Amino acid sequence: MKIRLSLFHCWHGRRWLWLSLGRYAAMRYTMRHLLLAAVILSLTGCDHRHSIGGGFELRQSESWNPDGHPGTFLYYNGKEVWHQVAWGYPDPPEKFCHDGIFVFESPVPDTDGRNNYGISPQLYAIRASGPPVLISQRIIGQPLRGSRIYSVENSSVTENGVRVEFEYWVDENHEVMKTNDVSWSDVANWVQEAEHSSPELSTPLGSYRLLP
Repeated sequence: MKIRLSLFHCWHGRRWLWLSLGRYAAMRYTMRHLLLAAVILSLTGCDHRHSIGGGFELRQSESWNPDGHPGTFLYYNGKEVWHQVAWGYPDPPEKFCHDGIFVFESPVPDTDGRNNYGISPQLYAIRASGPPVLISQRIIGQPLRGSRIYSVENSSVTENGVRVEFEYWVDENHEVMKTNDVSWSDVANWVQEAEHSSPELSTPLGSYRLLP
């Protein structure tokens, strides 16, 4: 099913800036969180916690996040390391944890303390306490905030890694789906590269690294 986002653009210097209301993305992401919450509750009862291996744990919040969306937090060894997590379907979150690295979908936080649902969700990878590394940009080979808007439609686990389906807007009227397979070794190399060369991007919701 294709739903057209409300987009408009303006000329700024020598590049196009795409702006999106992101209502559909926010609604879709909220539904994923509600499903995630249901799974956690079914697995853990009233505890609202679910261990996924490698020291990682998902915890369902009793209240919603400040931007009005449900919160499923990622913890590592008892410490909160990220504020909002979803994963691909139908694979369980344990399948996305490999050799100490957890791969997950999450919205992109902005500096105003809210998530930018116009370009969300995206794919992240985190080792230990992080910070997480946003790897979508490296996978698809396009700037996250460039002239092409894209977001993760779905992610799943393959025999050797992760398969990512992107909803990719060629322009404001044309959308295509792009599928990319990423190996676990690629993910590990990207996380290592980011840890050594990518600066942390700080937001009120948390810090992350962005691979060019």
